[in-house]
Amino acid sequence: MIFEYPDKSQPIRQGDIFYPLPLMALSLNNIAVLSEDGKFKQTSWEMIKNETNVVVNAPIKPVWGVVATQDCDSNHAPVISIFEIGTFNEITKISQPSKTKSWVSLITQKSRLNARWFYLPRDETIGFKERMAINFHGIHFKLEGNWHHFKSKSNTTSRLVIIPRLI
Repeated sequence: MIFEYPDKSQPIRQGDIFYPLPLMALSLNNIAVLSEDGKFKQTSWEMIKNETNVVVNAPIKPVWGVVATQDCDSNHAPVISIFEIGTFNEITKISQPSKTKSWVSLITQKSRLNARWFYLPRDETIGFKERMAINFHGIHFKLEGNWHHFKSKSNTTSRLVIIPRLI
């Protein structure tokens, strides 16, 4: 696989990779909500769904992401959809074979049978320190604003709307 570094002046395209993007995990049955006394209390979405300006405490971690939005839409749309990229083990839950020939067979067979993920090989130059996979199970976040293309050593700044993964 060949990764290219697009010029910053080029528009965002389907398949562009970004890091770091925030991923938040949120259980709708167990949400930590800031109460009026300044302390967090556990509640559920059902109990707070009609309230406004609710502040919640949720775990967040940096993850890789790949643009899912088609090129024709990403050039004009104010929101761009992103698929999460994680380690091969995290995304697929498949044990890694030890031999290269076994890897080729596994990826060829499983990717045809299970279109829920796409394999990305280890590549230190882009920052993939181990085998990775794109998670097609759902769209976890959406970008808004002016984003720059991925550069391995730099962070980008923009507004980000986080769509929590429900657990």
